[in-house]
Amino acid sequence: MTPEKIQELIRSFSRFPKKGNNGKFPVWIKKKKLAKNLETLLNQLPFYDSTKEYANAIFSLWQRNPDDYILQEHILAYLAMVCIYAAKKFSQKYQDYGILLEDYFQTGQTKIEKILNRFNPEKSYLYTYAYIIFIGSFKDYVRKECDRSAFRTDIWLLNCKSLRQTKKALKQYGLSEKEIEKYLLVRDYFNQIVPLTNEKKFRQLPPKNNFVWEQVAIAYNKYKLEPFPEYDEEDILRIIQTIIEAVVYCYFNNQPQSQIIQPQSSKPVSHDYLDDLIDAVVRVIKKIIKINKNNKNIGIREKEFAAEIMKILDLYYCQDLTFEETAKIVYGSQKNGYKARRRQQKFIDKLVEELITIWQQKNPDLCLTQEKIAEIREQVNKYPKEFFTYLLTEQLEQQ
Repeated sequence: MTPEKIQELIRSFSRFPKKGNNGKFPVWIKKKKLAKNLETLLNQLPFYDSTKEYANAIFSLWQRNPDDYILQEHILAYLAMVCIYAAKKFSQKYQDYGILLEDYFQTGQTKIEKILNRFNPEKSYLYTYAYIIFIGSFKDYVRKECDRSAFRTDIWLLNCKSLRQTKKALKQYGLSEKEIEKYLLVRDYFNQIVPLTNEKKFRQLPPKNNFVWEQVAIAYNKYKLEPFPEYDEEDILRIIQTIIEAVVYCYFNNQPQSQIIQPQSSKPVSHDYLDDLIDAVVRVIKKIIKINKNNKNIGIREKEFAAEIMKILDLYYCQDLTFEETAKIVYGSQKNGYKARRRQQKFIDKLVEELITIWQQKNPDLCLTQEKIAEIREQVNKYPKEFFTYLLTEQLEQQ
């Protein structure tokens, strides 16, 4: 190994950032004890081509010796370096928010314990896993401090609210009842033509000259109600943009957090819908956690499946990753985003089953058709991520 490579590794695993006397951040402080220990450690480890591989090797060594304070310090130093790098990239890209690099770093450091507890060196690089977690924490910080709608995609904003809530947003935005009916019909045709998917090409609205707008206009004009006016491509684009702007104005423009967690207007039963849903979420999460912890009378396949779902829920909800980012960590490839989505939908299915069980316990005579169950599932699916994130995080922290 060249002297330059050794110095690079020492920098990666033996330094911590701090604020300088002149206010500069970061100022890197090398810990001599860590640097000396790393030189010894490098002689014991196999040769690797990259720093990322050394990080995984040291992490694996620490997992086998969790009481080794020095090994943990090496990992913390490495994670500090990754966090600073992620914070620099993020702050440069989103400098308009005016958030200090140090604030991003401190936010990222709140995720260290989760990274140490949940990273699996056999599945991915520590660098990749931590970087994605840190970026997710920065996004949360921006939403909390600056803009609650930040990093929400156009497609998500267009469909994140129930029909009643969307109508309310458009009404507050100044549209009449008749206009709202037309706008919602346009949205229906838009959703039929532009698939609701997490693929990047569908996460934001298509550009003005995209053929999609013409297709939506043709569909709307062909099947619209008789009194409704005809719209061209520009009209369709303007209407979809207006719906998004109205939702942001009503629900994400510095409004209290409680406003984004609203049950659907049409409750399938007379019980308190939201309380029952919260109860169902908690029950399902506890069942999954119990399967993960119970080594007796549980099949290996069932336990592995439960562990996989829990990891996906943690990444998708708690770390606010996309299905593609989640799949890259869990399955090693973003192409398996569909698989991560299936697991998340399996979680939703379990929620609906538990919700119905709760209602039937309260009302033994309750009978729901398959059509009604499908409607309930659709309603549950429309709840924002924040709703599930809070409950999931609460249960995980209790374990």
